[in-house]
Parts: sequence; C-alpha cells; structure tokens
Amino acid sequence: MKKLNVTAVVTVLFAVFVLTGSVLAAEHGMSGMSHDGMAGMDHSKMNHEQMEGMMAGMMPLGHVTVDEVKATAQIKDVRAAMKEHGMTETHHVMVHFSGAANDVALSKGTVAVRIIAPSGKSTEPVMMMGMNGDFGSDITLAEKGKNTIEIACKLEDGKKRQFKFQYDVK
Repeated sequence: MKKLNVTAVVTVLFAVFVLTGSVLAAEHGMSGMSHDGMAGMDHSKMNHEQMEGMMAGMMPLGHVTVDEVKATAQIKDVRAAMKEHGMTETHHVMVHFSGAANDVALSKGTVAVRIIAPSGKSTEPVMMMGMNGDFGSDITLAEKGKNTIEIACKLEDGKKRQFKFQYDVK
C-alpha cells in the first residue's frame, strides 16, 4: 500500500479549497468557511480495502429526515491514528443521504459539518468530501459531554438542508 505524502495532499487540498471555498460557502450561506478540517488525508482517493478499514468500528449516530431527505450519520474515534501522523482531529464522521420515501442514494452536492460543543462554542463549518457515495470529514470533538454535529447540505435539487446529530464524548 502506498503511503500518502500528507504535506503534498494538504497543500493541494488547501489550494483547491481556497479557490473554491467562497463559492461553496456562499451556496450554503456559510461565510467564513474553515478549511482546517481538510488537514487530514484525502479520503476520496482511498481504495476499497482502505475504505473498509476506515468504516470498521463506525458507530451509528442515527437518522434524521428533513424535506424528504434522510441523513444517516456514523462516527468513529480516530484520535490514536491521527496522533501518529501529528494531526489533532479526534473523530471521523460520515453521512449518507437518501430519499425518505424511496431510499435511493443522493450522492451529489456540497456538504459541510460544524460542531457545537457542550459549552455552546461552535466551530467554523468544514467541507465534507465525497467518499464512495457518502460524505466524510475528520473533525475535532474537544469537549467532553454532548456535542452537536450539525451537517448542512445542498444536494442536486438545490434545496439547503440542515441535520443535527448528538454524540456524547466521555
């Protein structure tokens, strides 16, 4: 398995998101979009085995339906693996969108995540990357207690939606 040069990936991703971030943020109504969460690996280039490894150990956050779209979210503690690579992100979050009535996957659009800590402090939104039909991002859950994971999207139908999930950091 090839090792990714994290510095090169971060540099390329940063350049891409600096150039496109304002447009994407405007589409979501999320000015000040942060790209800090993109410091992790470029998951969109992972092969099937790597994706299966990442998905192992994912914990369900549940399902939320908004305007005929069902969002199913999962989370995984990746603190140890990230620390090995000198990164500070603590969790990997994934979301799958489907039609509420027909369960057909909705995999095109722009998606962002932000965290609202138990203290009420919130992070800047971070873009989620398309990953084999789902969307994912590495995030930092810095405070113990119930954190709100807020996922905003604009899928192919052009409607803006927001989904909220809870995760208790022990």
